[in-house]
Amino acid sequence: MNKLTAKKCREQFEHWINLFGAPNLTRANGGANYADGDVDMAWIAWKASRDTLEIALAVLERQERERGEEE
Repeated sequence: MNKLTAKKCREQFEHWINLFGAPNLTRANGGANYADGDVDMAWIAWKASRDTLEIALAVLERQERERGEEE
């Protein structure tokens, strides 16, 4: 599985959120968050979605391997 790095995750988020205009991407809390509350909430949701995807992909890959062994 191709693990998503924190840097790549943030790059993908900033690319995506820029599609909706030019939001304030000023960072806060040592770079962990964004100063704009709306952008920060979107960032928190983005990270949670990526964590969920990593878990789901790992399960799917395991299931595919198990099915391959059964054939």
